Amino acid sequence: MKQIITAIIIVALLCSCANKSKQIESEDMIHQYLGVKRGDALKLSASGSSEDTVAMQGSHMMFPTVYVEDLGVTFIYPDDGVDSLPISLAVNEDTQSGILNEIGARPGMNFQQIKRLMGQQEVKKTWTASEEDVTYELLYLMNGLRFSLQSCRQDGEASELYLSAEGSMAANEPVNNEIEPVSSEYTVRKEEYVSDNVVIAYPQITGLMDQDKQAIINKRLKSEALNVLHYY
Repeated sequence: MKQIITAIIIVALLCSCANKSKQIESEDMIHQYLGVKRGDALKLSASGSSEDTVAMQGSHMMFPTVYVEDLGVTFIYPDDGVDSLPISLAVNEDTQSGILNEIGARPGMNFQQIKRLMGQQEVKKTWTASEEDVTYELLYLMNGLRFSLQSCRQDGEASELYLSAEGSMAANEPVNNEIEPVSSEYTVRKEEYVSDNVVIAYPQITGLMDQDKQAIINKRLKSEALNVLHYY
């Protein structure tokens, strides 16, 4: 009898180690996907129709996306630069991805199902695109990754999963000025885009300490302003 019990314990330990190994592999794959440049994602996508834009939690801005069907993942980028890295990965119920095989909860589950698998967490009320568009979120932090399960329903029905690195732009976390000083010495100037008798004025900033960040901000400001051209 003792030998049988010992054998059962050994099998259970082996299964636990195997599942842990698969979870680590899945997390490693997520980290790899968060390193895929937009230009490379476009090469992986089936066609130009895979490009789109999406609103994100806590932001009024629209962000460019690339959906790669073979991976079942939507890559969300801060801008449309070919060298831009994802700020988040989106997976919904219809585009289940192999990267989640051993993580636990899956998109499409409601919040009660998710809590049973991943542990108790408080559901947070937030918003997407505008304060009127209420979103409910369950957030889990694991091994440097943010697992944000979101739904427009309070019970979490038809949830969607957003994956990002802790401390990323998608986290909507405030900058710690003691660690990374932020220069407030910048100026705003007006620029104009003229096409077929249509004049669009938009702001641009100069004088930021971080020139790369300034370029990204200016590109986004111009892109958002020129979106109105679709109405002409």
